Amino acid sequence: MRVAASTRAFAILMLLSLVWATLFLAVKIGDKSIAPITLMFDRALIATLSLLPFALFSYFKRQGSSSSFTVQQLLCSAVVGALIAYMWIAIAVAEVVISSGVAALLTSSVYLFSWILSVAFCRTKKFHLTHAIGVVIATMGLAFSVGIQHLLTHFDQLDAMLLFVSGFFAFAISGLLSRQYTNNLPVMEMTTLNLLFTTVFLWLGGLFHVMPWHQSASLIPLLSVIWAGLISTAFGYYLYYHLLNSSGPLFANNFGYCVPVFGLMLSVLLMGMTVTWPQVLAIPLLLFGIYLINLKL
Repeated sequence: MRVAASTRAFAILMLLSLVWATLFLAVKIGDKSIAPITLMFDRALIATLSLLPFALFSYFKRQGSSSSFTVQQLLCSAVVGALIAYMWIAIAVAEVVISSGVAALLTSSVYLFSWILSVAFCRTKKFHLTHAIGVVIATMGLAFSVGIQHLLTHFDQLDAMLLFVSGFFAFAISGLLSRQYTNNLPVMEMTTLNLLFTTVFLWLGGLFHVMPWHQSASLIPLLSVIWAGLISTAFGYYLYYHLLNSSGPLFANNFGYCVPVFGLMLSVLLMGMTVTWPQVLAIPLLLFGIYLINLKL
């Protein structure tokens, strides 16, 4: 048996996971002086504006051989944008209540949702017991890396946990929709179009909140927002949709298991966090689970 994805795809997945792990640090810094809905809108706007010139170049370049956007593609991107905007808002609201460890574990739900939807509803993936065991093992590895005792003491935050998980359920749906209805678009155009609609829906959702630059913020939080927009969002979502088109939503959503690991590493390197032996020993368990998940059977 061999792994279904290529070495290049795994390399892109690792890069994506690292890029999105930095997002949690950037948002944590930015949240200190910028309202969550404002921060989300800012990063979406920065990402969209930075990608727009490249998307326009791609669009006009292909006009000689390809048609313009179809109504189906535009409608799909609108729905995807709404789902991403909901995910961002749900996560921003929930993270005020739940701990970073619980949030890290719940991030893995995006793969579980994507797997269930692909097997049970879309029928684009066959059920294999090996893959199911891989999901269980990878989730256990992630739980041990976060700390079982830490997780068991936070069941009073159930409402916030459900809100957080619902955001990743929306994201899993958005990935399947993009793969099904807009995968024939160039990746740059797909990424820009989806983030453009995300920006619009975040603006609509924030009509009664403070909009960008209405608050005084120091240089460091502003730089964190720029990083979140240019690197974590623009570059990160480009990588994600590249994986989505080339390797499928299930493989792309492996980031749900990898991002918390990179987040832990960054916390150790940049914030001086202490790593325990259970966390170290959990990494091989997590990697073995990811290996089983991606076996070609």
